[in-house]
Amino acid sequence: MNKYEKLSLKQLQVLITAASVRVDMYSPVYKTHSEEALEDLLRERQRKLNVAFEWTPENCEKLLYLNQQLIECWEMLHEEARQTFDTIKKRIDASDKFLTDFDLEARITFHLTDVEENDIGEILEDSIPELGVNHYSYNREACFDENLYLDRNHNWNHDHWFQGKFDDHFISQALHDLYDHTYLSFCDILKIDELWGEVKVDYQHCRKLKK
Repeated sequence: MNKYEKLSLKQLQVLITAASVRVDMYSPVYKTHSEEALEDLLRERQRKLNVAFEWTPENCEKLLYLNQQLIECWEMLHEEARQTFDTIKKRIDASDKFLTDFDLEARITFHLTDVEENDIGEILEDSIPELGVNHYSYNREACFDENLYLDRNHNWNHDHWFQGKFDDHFISQALHDLYDHTYLSFCDILKIDELWGEVKVDYQHCRKLKK
């Protein structure tokens, strides 16, 4: 990481854009800019922006607003997933002609707007790993009462970044995942303009073949 520490944000952005270009395996660019190098560049960019982030009352309010929206979105997803699970399970329990199993996933995805120029926003979106994936299936006990994203016992308000600014508030696991499990800086997070809650179901039919 030291080799990137002295670079400016503009220099980092140029390298990130170059490193994200997909080229064939025989290209010198491919050998120079590996996935590991891209991750290091994104992490250094995140660090620089977070160190310079201004914890103004306005920015704190924006983070609390996003935090609340994440909580409400997860509450809706949680209830929708529970109802969907129960409906499909009843079909299987009643020896449904088609259904023998299913996979159900609940997740939230994000959209960033006007992060920076040079397509850095798209690169950041592509770099976000799958966050908040709750998976349930018929053959695995569904523990709907153990949703980490709604567990009030997991309060991240004392994280070192916050320096006591949210002592009287609940900071959810979802917000923690955004700033700690991705390459998004707090500046980027404040520019999230859409949350997409998704409940996805794969309906499955299986039959044993006689040998």
